[in-house]
Amino acid sequence: MYGQRLAELVMEAAFPPGVINILCGIGSVAGQALADHREVRKISFTGITVVGRQLLATSSKTNLKKSLESGQVTANMWGTVNVNTPFGGVKETGFGRNLGRDALDEWTHVKCIKFQVSNL
Repeated sequence: MYGQRLAELVMEAAFPPGVINILCGIGSVAGQALADHREVRKISFTGITVVGRQLLATSSKTNLKKSLESGQVTANMWGTVNVNTPFGGVKETGFGRNLGRDALDEWTHVKCIKFQVSNL
């Protein structure tokens, strides 16, 4: 539903064709097809580290530009959770730590990691 609504908003905003493309499908299959397609020039990916590594490995064999964001822990910014509950309690997507005090503490620390991807 999110992708479909985003596509509707892109069309309403009158973006030129091809500026924003939304690909729906099973992540690993759709993502691999996108990464392997010779007419795709850039991929922007947000998701789990395993898939980010796979995309990085695949795209390193081509000139595909990429923007990857993987392995993040986000904080609940709505203030609707008891942050003293161990690990943030249970969330709809499973048991995780992104709703608890650990995430809030990490969210407020300044972090910067720099590394060279290629010599280009």
